Amino acid sequence: IPLDHSGGNYWGYMTDGYFAPDRHYACNKTPGGATAEWKAMVKAFHDHGIEVWMDVVYNHTGEGGNADGTKQNAQLSGLRGFDNIDFYALSGSDPASYFDTTGCGNNVNVATAAGRRLVLDSLSYWASQMGADGFRFDLAAELGRDAAPSYGFNPGAQLLRDIASFAGASNLDVVAEPWDIGAYGVGQFPGGWGEWNGKFRDATRRFFNGDLGGAGGLTYADVFYGDFGDYSDQGGPAKSVNFIVAHDGFTLADLVSYGAKTNASRSWPFGPSDGGSDGNDSSDSGQDQTLRRQRFRSLLTWQMFSRGVPMIVAGDEFARTQNGNNNPYNVDAPGTWNNYGMIATDSPHLTATGVSGEAYHNNFGTDAHADGKNALFQFARQLIGVRRAARALRQSDYAMAISFARNDGSGGFDSHSDRAVRIQLDGSSVGDTDYLLYVNNWSGTVTFTPPAPDAGKRWVRIIDTAAWAESHDNVWSDAEAATISGTYDVHAWSIVVLKAL
Repeated sequence: IPLDHSGGNYWGYMTDGYFAPDRHYACNKTPGGATAEWKAMVKAFHDHGIEVWMDVVYNHTGEGGNADGTKQNAQLSGLRGFDNIDFYALSGSDPASYFDTTGCGNNVNVATAAGRRLVLDSLSYWASQMGADGFRFDLAAELGRDAAPSYGFNPGAQLLRDIASFAGASNLDVVAEPWDIGAYGVGQFPGGWGEWNGKFRDATRRFFNGDLGGAGGLTYADVFYGDFGDYSDQGGPAKSVNFIVAHDGFTLADLVSYGAKTNASRSWPFGPSDGGSDGNDSSDSGQDQTLRRQRFRSLLTWQMFSRGVPMIVAGDEFARTQNGNNNPYNVDAPGTWNNYGMIATDSPHLTATGVSGEAYHNNFGTDAHADGKNALFQFARQLIGVRRAARALRQSDYAMAISFARNDGSGGFDSHSDRAVRIQLDGSSVGDTDYLLYVNNWSGTVTFTPPAPDAGKRWVRIIDTAAWAESHDNVWSDAEAATISGTYDVHAWSIVVLKAL
């Protein structure tokens, strides 16, 4: 969420000041107070080895467009008053008509020297003076738009190259949301940029609904492999930020609990809200609470074993819900905040919001591990630990082989028709060990056959996302993992992970 100074917008995407932290988050709201608190926060994170990244919004400003749809009315509180023509993209020669691909009415004109300087000076301030380690750029395709009259998206635009050069020289990370309303730039940003991979998101969501149509010409196998077509000559798989959900849209728990958004029908503290995407590739999982928990685990497992850099939203690790509201930008209330009380219970839906009004929906029920802890959180924590410890899952290039086969290991695998797939990661070639995934997105059980392990090795089961394993939080350490020497029946809509030991 943006931390530059903004007006009354809860999410902070209407920036008013690019060189000041947002006082909404500060205890000390006196002049200089927010800046001092920001620096103290950064130091505390750095002292614990944690980087601080910022969400930045340079594609438009808090001034917005024409206030009521007429050219006579517009807010003058910043750039419009300083130099309307240089800072904003205008439609034609009319200084009161604005070109808009952000949905906010006033594209910043990054084709001018003034527009580019504003962005670069702001980034320099936050990095050198405030200690930021990286930046995520909202609707970053807008920052690659050419001059009037076309304002076309140009992946080689001066500002995009300047940002990459600045980041490289300053040891910073920069990640693009590589689209806006009129441009889709996945796989096109210059070297030095990371990208939210929307193709990974869409192909993954569809595959786990049984839809093999993929996204952007890529199948589920392509995105698991690391999107070679887009990134083999653009910095490798580390450029692909693999996400399934983000801050706008459904939470991961809601993605498997609702077939459609519920924004308008929500009440306090969950809504109501307007807007929000109607194309979510979501499912209510047949109203089956057990299946929802299972599909939640399967999606996380797929994400953590895919080649690329996984991104999850804070709160998804314990399956937070917004009761189906996929755009609560206007709801600053406990229902849309992270409620960490959900971690210490088998029944997160019973956690109180702390205010009167609508309660959490009972989407996931009570897990089968009666230990007073959120089993999905326990699973996510251990799954992330598996990825962190496995060199095979953190490769920055495509050298390590990833092979796909049908469930019985036979040839003829086709990601356009096979909803059950055996995936082998050749981790031994990069100083790790091999991993084997059995992925079953059919509606019934599928029997998988493992390949022979390397000499002196055996396959052991470390993950099974199916409901039967909830009593063990669906994950096992190497020491307690069972040896799997023959075929294995994989339940519908679940994933099994074997490791060579």
